[in-house]
Amino acid sequence: MVDFLKAEIRGPSTEELLCHPLLNFKASFDVKTGEARTETLTAEHQYLKFIIKDGRYINLQGSLHKYYTNGNNYSDFRIGNIQKALANLTEVFSVDLNASRLHNLEFGLNIEIPFTPHRIIKNLINYKGEIFDRMYGEARRSGKQVVKQQYTLKIYNKGFQCKLNRNLLRVEIKVTKMRYLEKLDIKTLYDLTLPHKIKYLMDDLVAAFEEVLMYDDKVSFAKCRPSEADLLSRGRYPEYWQDLKEKNEKMHDYIRRRFRKLLGKYGQGTQYYMLELMQKKFDLLLRKEAKSLAKLTENQDLPISHNNPLSGMVERQVNLTNSHQRICPACGNKIINRKNSASFCSEECRIKSKNRRRDVKRPLIRFVKNNSENPVLFNTTQYLSLTDEQIEISKKYGIYKKLISA
Repeated sequence: MVDFLKAEIRGPSTEELLCHPLLNFKASFDVKTGEARTETLTAEHQYLKFIIKDGRYINLQGSLHKYYTNGNNYSDFRIGNIQKALANLTEVFSVDLNASRLHNLEFGLNIEIPFTPHRIIKNLINYKGEIFDRMYGEARRSGKQVVKQQYTLKIYNKGFQCKLNRNLLRVEIKVTKMRYLEKLDIKTLYDLTLPHKIKYLMDDLVAAFEEVLMYDDKVSFAKCRPSEADLLSRGRYPEYWQDLKEKNEKMHDYIRRRFRKLLGKYGQGTQYYMLELMQKKFDLLLRKEAKSLAKLTENQDLPISHNNPLSGMVERQVNLTNSHQRICPACGNKIINRKNSASFCSEECRIKSKNRRRDVKRPLIRFVKNNSENPVLFNTTQYLSLTDEQIEISKKYGIYKKLISA
C-alpha cells in the first residue's frame, strides 16, 4: 500500500546517527579544490537514505516497502507489515514517529488480473479532463500518468517493470504537496500505522481510478444506434475530449456522462471489474493475519456475453464484495457496478442530488444573511417552519444553529 516516502525525522540527534554502526555517511567534494562539502551528509541503509543537512535537519527518504522486504515492492504489503517496518525504524534508529513529519508519499495497489495490463493501459483516455502521458525514464514503456499540482496518478505494468511472469497492474498516487495529505489528516509517520488513515488513502485511490475515463475494447456495436456507435467510436480518442472541453465545458461533461453510460450498456465493464478488485485487495491488505493472500482472479476471466455484456459481471462483483444491496437516494434504483463507497447509482444522480441540496441551501443562507444584516424589533425566526429536508441540509452545511438563533 505505502511505498516511497520522504520525511523530516525527529528523535535521534545528528551525533547519534553519525556514530551509528549501520550508517556510513558520505560528503560530496569540490572537484577543483578537493574540499569536502559537509553541508549535506548522506548514508544509505536497506533502500532508505538518511540525509543530514547543515548539521541540524535529518531527512529520511526511500521505499518503506523495499526496506521491509529487503528489495521488492511488488509483494503484498499489509497494514501489519507497515507497522512493523516503522516500529523497526524506532527500535534501530530511535525515530520518533509522532514527531516525524511527512513531505512526500507514494501509495497504491498491486492487482493481479487475468489479462495483460496493457489492455488497461492502452485504453486510458484521460483523468479529470487531462490526457494521460507516458511515464518518465525507465518506466516509460510500462505505463502512463497524469501530473496534477499536488500529486501524480500512475497506472502501469508492475509485472513488466519487475520482470515478473505475472499480469500485475499497479495503480498509484505520488503525493508531491503535503496539502494533499493534510486534507486526509495525515501528517506524520505515525499516521501511517493507523488502519483508518490508510483507509483514507485507499478510498482516495479507488475514487481517483473511478474518475479515469477509459475505453472498453470489448464493446458490442451490434445493438447500438448510429448516434451511439458514433460517440463510442469518437470517444476512444483523447483529442476528441480535449477539443470538446475547450469549446464547451458543460457539453463536455454531459457527453462524458453519456459516453460512460454507453460503455456500461454495451461494453464488458472492465473498469467496474477493476474497481471491485481494488476494493477487495485493499480489504485483504487491512487484515493483520500472516497467511498469504489468495489470487483474486485465479482461473477467472472477464465474462463475454453477446446478448448482455454485463450479465456475468454484475454477479461476479456481488460475489467479490459480499456487500448488501444499496439503494440510490436520488432515484430509488439499486446501486450496481459502482465501488463500495458510492452513494449514487450514476453520475447523473449524484449531480441531481448536489443541485437539489444547492437549491435548498441558498434560500436558507439568504434568510440568515438578511436577519443578521437587517435586524428587526421582533424576532421572526420562530415563525420559520423548516421541512425535514431543510433541517438535514442546514445541519450538513453548518447553518442550522444560525437559523434558530438568527
